[in-house]
Amino acid sequence: MPIPGKSAAPSGPVAAPLGTRPASSPVTVLGGLPEVARGAEYPPLVETPIFAYFADATSVTFVDGEALYLPIKVGFEAGIQGVRDGSMLAASIEYEQRTNRRMMIPLDVKVMAFGVEHGGYVQRIELAPDRRGKPRHHHADVWTRYDVVGAEAIATFDAEGFIAFRRSLVDLLGPVHPGVIQATRSKTLQLAEAHRRIGHASPGMARIADSIEAQLAPRT
Repeated sequence: MPIPGKSAAPSGPVAAPLGTRPASSPVTVLGGLPEVARGAEYPPLVETPIFAYFADATSVTFVDGEALYLPIKVGFEAGIQGVRDGSMLAASIEYEQRTNRRMMIPLDVKVMAFGVEHGGYVQRIELAPDRRGKPRHHHADVWTRYDVVGAEAIATFDAEGFIAFRRSLVDLLGPVHPGVIQATRSKTLQLAEAHRRIGHASPGMARIADSIEAQLAPRT
């Protein structure tokens, strides 16, 4: 696993919708992609810690009737889980693997997002330094793209790209266990039924129940 900040080949620029402009601050993919955009302006985003995705053999949801692993996002902040510095991940990785029996998805795994291959799944966006001049960053997955509209940053999510990433996790964990599939299906049906039972008091709950149950049906 490379140290965050190491470089690889950059992706190409992506055109922003009319009336918007892409976040123009330097962006780095921790796997690690060098800057893909640069400019004088900092995007209006909040500071967020470095994170990694972990694969858990029991973390599964249905997408169009297909049981897929759902990666678990774990943030690494100084002072938490023995981490003295936000960039020192070893202690937290060991904790997740030993205590929670999860497997870290390598930061440098190649993924597709918005039709472009990236050398990692975590992007680091440079923000304005704090009052003391300390660097600040926003970390997000590469399936999230930001466009600046006025004074706001509007996020667009590549759902299909993320689903493809989830499918690829069988290479890491193997096929989903039949018992996990059955248990997840039962929990999904129970959740849908729970919403449906209170649907008479809130029509919105009935619609939510339908959408939950629809996860079990193959796409037509």
